[in-house]
Amino acid sequence: MVPFRLDKVAKDKEIAEDGRVISYHQPYLNELPSAVSKAQEKRAVCWLIETLLESEGDITLVAVGPLTNLAVAMRAEPRVIPKIKQIIIMGGGCRQTNVTSGAEFNIHMDPEAAQIVMTSGCEILLVPLDATHCGWVGKEESVRFRNLGTKVGTAVADLLDARIEAYDTLQPIVFAPEGTTPPHDALAVCAAIDPSVLQNVEFCRVDVDFSGGFADGMTIVDPRVRTDRPKNVHVAFGVDREKFVNMLFEYLG
Repeated sequence: MVPFRLDKVAKDKEIAEDGRVISYHQPYLNELPSAVSKAQEKRAVCWLIETLLESEGDITLVAVGPLTNLAVAMRAEPRVIPKIKQIIIMGGGCRQTNVTSGAEFNIHMDPEAAQIVMTSGCEILLVPLDATHCGWVGKEESVRFRNLGTKVGTAVADLLDARIEAYDTLQPIVFAPEGTTPPHDALAVCAAIDPSVLQNVEFCRVDVDFSGGFADGMTIVDPRVRTDRPKNVHVAFGVDREKFVNMLFEYLG
């Protein structure tokens, strides 16, 4: 497993005419509270194994990045697998991709790990770009967050404004009007709170290519009713956008 393949990351920034850097991941300049958490001595994989084994099998994992740590935990201690109630993964894409013509960033960063997790036997809900791109928010929502008059509201509005500019410039969303951005990870978290925020969820056979070729990191979703291998992943292809936006304001407001 190769956790960070930065040499293969697509261009994610551009310089505007006025010299500003337009990027999906802008450094947040407004004052934020100092972090209270510190780096831990225990490795993430060890923590996952111990926490899951000591649990009652009631833990739902929401994975919003590469799946390296979880895959290593599964390989190092397979007994953690039946201890996981559900894994909700923000990653992949069927008709939508970003980092390459065939892959989404989180999966592409460690496709072998993604394949291990997808085929682990755990109950998996995949929230791919096909769903998140339908859950867009725009300038209207940014103004609403700013008008809350709270630190959280201001931070969210600033981040949305930066990402809206980045998506309009670097990767306009096919399913959404101009001046919008998809809060990818937030949709996966909302799905953990209320799964009905997702729509068009289908039980499919899902595998991940890690051959190193053009399809490296591709999320392969088998659309057939009769598949060659057992179906293993529930895949969301849509979202109740109105409900999603309401949840954002309910929990962040």
